[in-house]
Amino acid sequence: MDPEVANLIFEEAILGALKDKCVVLVTHQLQFMQRCPQVLILKNGVQYLLGTNEELLTQGFNSLEILQ
Repeated sequence: MDPEVANLIFEEAILGALKDKCVVLVTHQLQFMQRCPQVLILKNGVQYLLGTNEELLTQGFNSLEILQ
C-alpha cells in the first residue's frame, strides 16, 4: 500500500479503534516504530532486539543493518 494509506490505517485503526487492545503489527515500515509502546525485531526468525524505540536506539539499533 502507498504511504498515505499506511499512515491512515495506522492512525485510524492501530492508534484509534484498537488503542486499548493488544496489537501485533508486522511491518517493514520502520517509521511506525517510534509510535509503538514496545518493539520486537526478529532477524532470521530469532529475537534480535526488544524494547521501546528509545531503548533500541540506546542499544545501538541501526535500521540499515536489520534490512540487510
